[in-house]
Amino acid sequence: VAISADTARFRFELPSDQHGLGLPTASHVLAVDGAMVYRAYTPITLDACDKGYFDLLVKRYPGGEFSEAFHRMVPGKSKMMFQGPVTTLRYQPNLVSCMGMVAGGTGITPMYQIIRTILRNPNDRTVVRLIYANRSEADILLRRELEALAEEHPDRLSIRFLVEARAEEGGDGGSGGKASGWWPRLWHS
Repeated sequence: VAISADTARFRFELPSDQHGLGLPTASHVLAVDGAMVYRAYTPITLDACDKGYFDLLVKRYPGGEFSEAFHRMVPGKSKMMFQGPVTTLRYQPNLVSCMGMVAGGTGITPMYQIIRTILRNPNDRTVVRLIYANRSEADILLRRELEALAEEHPDRLSIRFLVEARAEEGGDGGSGGKASGWWPRLWHS
């Protein structure tokens, strides 16, 4: 499913609708080709609530071996091999009172995995403050999902979208407000 002009969401079936991927937060899988070349991708699904499949966001890079292979896939016919999990950081609830995150483009995927994990646990009181930068508003991946989470958890998640195109047009690059005032409030409120 196309998410933006150059990024798509790919869903991969697991053996049954009861299977999870077995990934702790924050982990990724390795897409592997026949020559054992691999690339890391962070699923945007969680075992705790997404059963029978996992989803990846993949940006198409011209000449990119894996990104082109993903975008050539035919649903129900093409296959991709994966290995993992590879755990980068094993998230622990309430480890910090406030977690600051900075992401750009598809770098949102591990952040989204962590944010969903935090917010679905009513015993985790961690507050998340996310700055998410992209080239244009059309390039903001998972925007609807992130805004829905922020609306559902206004006391636990605040998001600032930054876009390069708006900055080039003479604005502050943010999604409203002036640059001089929002930065300190985002991190210290």
